[in-house]
Amino acid sequence: RAAACRFTAPRARAARSPATSLSNCLCNDCVCASYYIDEKAKKNGKQNVSLSCSTGGAAMFGVLLSNNVMTKGHDKMVGFKLAENSPMVRSYTSCCNTILVMGGMPFGRVFNRNCVKRVSDGQPFVPAKGSVVSWMGTFATDQDYAKAAEPKSKMMPLERICGIASIICCPFMHGAGAYSDKNKLSAAERNVPGFHMDAKQVTEVAPPETYVLGGFQVPKAIQKKLDQA
Repeated sequence: RAAACRFTAPRARAARSPATSLSNCLCNDCVCASYYIDEKAKKNGKQNVSLSCSTGGAAMFGVLLSNNVMTKGHDKMVGFKLAENSPMVRSYTSCCNTILVMGGMPFGRVFNRNCVKRVSDGQPFVPAKGSVVSWMGTFATDQDYAKAAEPKSKMMPLERICGIASIICCPFMHGAGAYSDKNKLSAAERNVPGFHMDAKQVTEVAPPETYVLGGFQVPKAIQKKLDQA
């Protein structure tokens, strides 16, 4: 499978193993990130591929890090964070302001599921019925959780945790290794935000009021900054 923005300029390929997770993430960070970039696209007059789902949440497609290959468009990837010291880097494309990939975990990366297509014929990836879970509802507003698609959960369901753990701990049973050797990466690959770039190198940070403007639950640390402003 491959993930690409509207113009297919930046393109990444995720192959050889099953998705570590298929979810509509309802957490305040993911929906806030989607809102921030969608608003940026509108302001810039660009038509992007939104990370958001029609039923709420952010459309996620997780794969092992070793199975992620950025095949082109390295220079069109722009990183951003939701807080200055956050280890989580999300990246969007400069051509159409589409969130393409999110990184922060040592073992995997999460793609915008709305960008994922089959390599064989270029058709959009369609998850099997019931395979996508709306999770992390604890961090969503009551209204957003109520409208979220079933099946849904306040946190991450235990069976999904076990499934992800199996892929991470026994990656060779699923066709690949879990970790990439950074020493074997090209300079271009090492500098792609959301893939391997150090979060400390990412300078774009969404304003703390983004959570409020989007109507999302405000994290305590962000609320403290807003109160001090």
